[in-house]
Amino acid sequence: MKKFIYTLMIASAAIFASCNVNDTDHGRGEGSKDNVDLSNLTAEGRIGQVVLKWTNPTNPDYYYAMVSYVNAAGETVSQKISVYSEDEEKGKGYTAGKILGFTDTKTYEFTVVPYTSFGVAGKPQTVSAAPEDASFAYKYIPATVTVEGDVEGAIVKWVNEYEIPVTVNISYKNLLGETVTKKISGAESGSVSVGAFVNPTEISVTASNAAGTQTSEAVKVTATPKKGELPRTNYSLAGERGGILGGGMDFPMMWDGKWESTWHSSTSAAGDVYFIVDLSAVYQVAMFELVRRTDDPGAIGYPEKVQLEVSQDNVNFTKVALDTDVFDAEYVFNHVYRFSPVNARYMKVILSHGGNWTHCAEFVAYSHSDVVTRYADQSAAELVPDPDDDDTYYEDTEYLSPSEALAGAANHLEWEQSNPDNPSEWTFRTTGGDSYVPLTPLQKDAEGPVLVFHYKVTANINLEFFWCPGGWGVQGPAGGHSSSFGITKTDAWKTKSVDFSGAWGGSVGSWNGRTFGKKGDVARFDIGDGDGVTFVMRLMHYRAK
Repeated sequence: MKKFIYTLMIASAAIFASCNVNDTDHGRGEGSKDNVDLSNLTAEGRIGQVVLKWTNPTNPDYYYAMVSYVNAAGETVSQKISVYSEDEEKGKGYTAGKILGFTDTKTYEFTVVPYTSFGVAGKPQTVSAAPEDASFAYKYIPATVTVEGDVEGAIVKWVNEYEIPVTVNISYKNLLGETVTKKISGAESGSVSVGAFVNPTEISVTASNAAGTQTSEAVKVTATPKKGELPRTNYSLAGERGGILGGGMDFPMMWDGKWESTWHSSTSAAGDVYFIVDLSAVYQVAMFELVRRTDDPGAIGYPEKVQLEVSQDNVNFTKVALDTDVFDAEYVFNHVYRFSPVNARYMKVILSHGGNWTHCAEFVAYSHSDVVTRYADQSAAELVPDPDDDDTYYEDTEYLSPSEALAGAANHLEWEQSNPDNPSEWTFRTTGGDSYVPLTPLQKDAEGPVLVFHYKVTANINLEFFWCPGGWGVQGPAGGHSSSFGITKTDAWKTKSVDFSGAWGGSVGSWNGRTFGKKGDVARFDIGDGDGVTFVMRLMHYRAK
């Protein structure tokens, strides 16, 4: 069956009343009466409708045709069919329009009168046809079915060109071998998502009449599913331990598609925390991705280890062996966890951390472990070698170190030079809270406001610099004139760079108009806020932006 389009066009009665058309004057904007008649008028009965076709008048001002007939109730019905209701088979210059709403099969006579845009009418013509029985519309729906693969499923589409109410019945087996049936009722063309399955799957489609007393023959199509990201719009929270901090930092922030937003646990969530994601159905899962928070560069409390348990009923959970359980918080995006494919509806993601809270920005689940992840580009960019990773000691660079002359001003901190081959490498051990040491005064103006250093550390800690322009004891250290940032536990050398241009250029890094970064300036270096932490640094220096 072909689909025909009809358009109801509204003509202004005021225009018709104001037009003064004569037979001899066609060049003054009133339009032409030449060749207004249509030709080749035909009518064909369809399910619950009649399709009228004709060849348009050759008059360039032809605009629409008015179709009139007497319906089953004895009422005269009129419908406008515009010049734009083009016959799909013949194209421009030919019209096809639907007359809808018939519930019987009697023969109707249709009168068709063409009009120009100026209200000039052509000769009326008549044609007769009988609509087909609308109750049989359901028989033709399955033949229009098409299917396209989706992630672990497919999208089934059908066309209802008759606008007659039917019920479309779709049946298939999911990846658990269960037979799933979906029923969609309506008078429109439609589509529905089906799944989950990971192999080519046969889908059976029938259609029933509105009363459900008659059903068509089945049409069977095969759907080949895609691999990829499981639909995040279906995610919901099914359980948790750790709570939320509040202020818009709740669990759905992890599947809102915005890595700038964050879930944050309560501040009393010591030990392991977890969240359970309901995928909305049982899917095959083989990988998930996490994104570290980015909205607070100085934050601490990042996850350190990751575990996964899965379930089909949110009661019985099974631990899954991940390819790695490390959450390296030096990276924002490089947190992808692969495992052998499992069938699961509920994913329990367990985050281990060493403090009183933790946080995370994004969670994404995938059907297979060999697909490109949502944040693959950002992950690749993070792995591009950074010039700051250069571990060469340069004699002409001024490296920062603990001041031996000001050692008496240190607090709860021990240190030693720990590498004879690299004079810039120092090991610090905290022996209590509020541990700090003044650094050696700058021997020359700083190259720039960006601090760079390599480090290892035994815990997630916060580092802080108190700015003392003019030297130790001249101005500061004091509250309101310091900058802090976090670093994360690591056994391997990591690089940290922090841009202090905002602090140095404002009130934080200056006193009485004196800006930090000049020869003789001193910074107090605070390391964590508790004992038992070992922090190793090397190559700490300032560079230009």
